[in-house]
Amino acid sequence: MTEKWILFVIIFVVATASLVIGVFQFLQKGALLNNAYLHATAEERENTDYRPYYMQSGIVFCAIALIFYLNAAEVFLNSGVLFYAAIILALILILYAIISSVLLRKK
Repeated sequence: MTEKWILFVIIFVVATASLVIGVFQFLQKGALLNNAYLHATAEERENTDYRPYYMQSGIVFCAIALIFYLNAAEVFLNSGVLFYAAIILALILILYAIISSVLLRKK
């Protein structure tokens, strides 16, 4: 039982950290955690509107938080359903990240 609590706390802390980062990305506060920004030159960083990239990062981090919250709940419930829901959400998130990155590059 103690192992469940330890695992739950670790997963919950990671989920909460992801949620906090996601909220900060939505508010456009802090560093932009997006490859478009990280790989841009200094000149591109000054001349580019990064609001869509903040939105994309916010969605991704909040979805990651949801995946971790589902896994934390699965630790206690052992239903199996939440595990599969987290996998499905992760696959949808991967598709979203790829498609939105391609669409943002085209703009």
